[in-house]
Amino acid sequence: MIKHFYLLRDIDETGMSGTGKVSEGVVLPNGIAIMWWLIEPYSIQIYESIEKLEYIHSHGRNTTKVVWEKYK
Repeated sequence: MIKHFYLLRDIDETGMSGTGKVSEGVVLPNGIAIMWWLIEPYSIQIYESIEKLEYIHSHGRNTTKVVWEKYK
């Protein structure tokens, strides 16, 4: 099953990506996470796991959180 998520950023420590909903992504059944930014330069990134993605983008401080999309 593919799981959908977005990143919700409380604090923009780098001044580059803004705050609020800054990206969206999916986690594939094999655990690989694919994320795309909603702000310029609109890049797409692939991570070994959602845990690594969250750690990297929260800068180790819980300033950015993965929010799971719920579909009916």
